Amino acid sequence: MNIVQKLFTLIVKIVEILKHLIKILWGFISSIVMILLGEHRTFFLNLKLLIVSFLSIILFFLTSFSALNYFEGEVITNQLTFVLDEKKNFLKGLDDLNLRKISFWGLPELELSGEKFNYKNFTELNQTKVIKLKKNEGQNITPQLEIKSSNKEQENYLKVLLIELSKSIAVNCLKYDKSRNLIELYLDFDIAKSCSFQTNYNDSKKIADIEIELGNQPFDVTLQGYEIQQPKLRNQTNSMKLEWTHKSGNKTLDFEVIHPLFIELELNEDETKDNDILLQRILSVTDTRLFHQEQKDYVTNIIKGSVRMTDQKLNIEPSQFLQFQGGKGIERLYNISLTSQGIKVLFNGTARKVLSGLNFDSPGYNIRGEFLAKFMSKEQRIAIIGFLIAIVSTLLIEWIKEFSEKLSNNNNED
Repeated sequence: MNIVQKLFTLIVKIVEILKHLIKILWGFISSIVMILLGEHRTFFLNLKLLIVSFLSIILFFLTSFSALNYFEGEVITNQLTFVLDEKKNFLKGLDDLNLRKISFWGLPELELSGEKFNYKNFTELNQTKVIKLKKNEGQNITPQLEIKSSNKEQENYLKVLLIELSKSIAVNCLKYDKSRNLIELYLDFDIAKSCSFQTNYNDSKKIADIEIELGNQPFDVTLQGYEIQQPKLRNQTNSMKLEWTHKSGNKTLDFEVIHPLFIELELNEDETKDNDILLQRILSVTDTRLFHQEQKDYVTNIIKGSVRMTDQKLNIEPSQFLQFQGGKGIERLYNISLTSQGIKVLFNGTARKVLSGLNFDSPGYNIRGEFLAKFMSKEQRIAIIGFLIAIVSTLLIEWIKEFSEKLSNNNNED
């Protein structure tokens, strides 16, 4: 138990003690005043009834008043979109996994160095140690680079050591296809309107640093939309396939991303056979979306899940949307894992209301943050309300009895 929890528990206990002391003091003062006032007892009884009723109304109002509150939840989704609120190695959990293939769409230029290149009968390229790739402006296609092991029978290394995203970068349409062992994600400056990748070379700022570890065996490199500038290759086709043997002394390929980028990672089947894959333990995020847009309609990505706020729980069924009103919404993602069902993620944040339903514009279910729930549990609130109801009932009985006695005395005097 941390210091904040201990302090909160101590405050609750102090409040309980003060409540009992006030009750005892109230009864003592009431008895003294009733004795001293004598004939003015009815007035004092009315005053007590008014005060307690007023307190009951205030308590009822506070109970019905919604306020920002903490929530936590868990979902399994087939797609996840969010904006990172910190600089972080996003796919930390992949640095120990051997990949079968890596593909990038949108890199405008890249430099590859190695022990050997082999492309048809291009002697000059086959003799060089470094080649420079640049987007072919004469081809109206998005440049694509694909790297995979040439020989399946020979053990080779192909690992993503680092995809370190800059703060405020959007991770769009993160998907996992278990049947194809395929991870897809789309990095951009902002949340994308759709999952159809659209690159933009007009704006540029740092999106990510990427580092890939490569083994000593040859790799097949497929290029689309590129031209080899150095050494100069003439009459290049839309698609080129060359063999690349990386330097044995330098096992990494490092580059900086400054334009939107689409990434596809194909895992080896034996890496995903039995266990779930943990991508990241914790991420600070903003603008998390568990839905996407298809033309003018919104489509939910949630397979199943649940959210808890104070003592309330909201279950999310398949095809239902999950939304948040007020507050920051989802602020942290925990234990982002790849499972056979999809992407499993835990999350927490703040909101006034959590909503779910089949209709995006008018969800049918909700739970809300109660103001008093921030300070006391449901059992404590029920106890206080019951206590006030008991006092009001007792005072009403006394008031009726006092009124009846007074009426009876008046009749006797007449």
